[in-house]
Amino acid sequence: MKRINHLALHQLVSRIYGALGLSEDKAALLSDSLVMADLWGHASHGTLRTTWYAERILNHVMTIDTDPEIIMDTGALLAMDGHNGIGQFITREAVQLAIARARQHGIACVSIRRSGHFGTAMYFTKMIAEQNMIGFLLLVSTLLVSVSYFSFHSSDSSSSGKSSGGGDSSSAGGGGPSGGSAMSRFEGVEPSAISLDQVAQAIDELKPLSDLRATADYRIRVCAGVIHNHLTRAEASV
Repeated sequence: MKRINHLALHQLVSRIYGALGLSEDKAALLSDSLVMADLWGHASHGTLRTTWYAERILNHVMTIDTDPEIIMDTGALLAMDGHNGIGQFITREAVQLAIARARQHGIACVSIRRSGHFGTAMYFTKMIAEQNMIGFLLLVSTLLVSVSYFSFHSSDSSSSGKSSGGGDSSSAGGGGPSGGSAMSRFEGVEPSAISLDQVAQAIDELKPLSDLRATADYRIRVCAGVIHNHLTRAEASV
């Protein structure tokens, strides 16, 4: 395995973001959060996202020259508008503010709207722990996969369920007779009629499958679809 000097990697990523117009501080912060994620073993939020962030910057999904704004302040409770800026910079500002206010009032809560992706959460909760405080960092994300209708079949079936994410539900379930028998109970059933308990029970029957990663991904996608359709149904009835 080839080893890479993390300091050299940090400098390289910082230079990339500097070339895209980020200030030295923001480029260094964004780079540091990615390199540290790799060092902690959180590779999905590490330097493999370097070009992903670059594309978001180039496509103006993230704004590089804006700062967060406090839009509500009651002392211990604050709200910030990130103006779609660099998520790491916005979150660092919010965490530092929360620490200062918690020290002043004993407790603090800062909410953020319109923030960019901030990378690995541990990067920021660690800041709180280093101040001998207990903190929680929560987020609300968009639904990436919405399963509007799904039908499950065993591996010898000639048809497969379709999802709006473009996936094949039979292959996502790991395939094989075991997967088919566990999920065939939902064949042709609208997602809004399926409870999360029913999904969990069916997934538990898939435990003997060797491809546990596919099973986990399958569970996430199915549950996301069930939740989404229940919410859509609830909104329509209001």
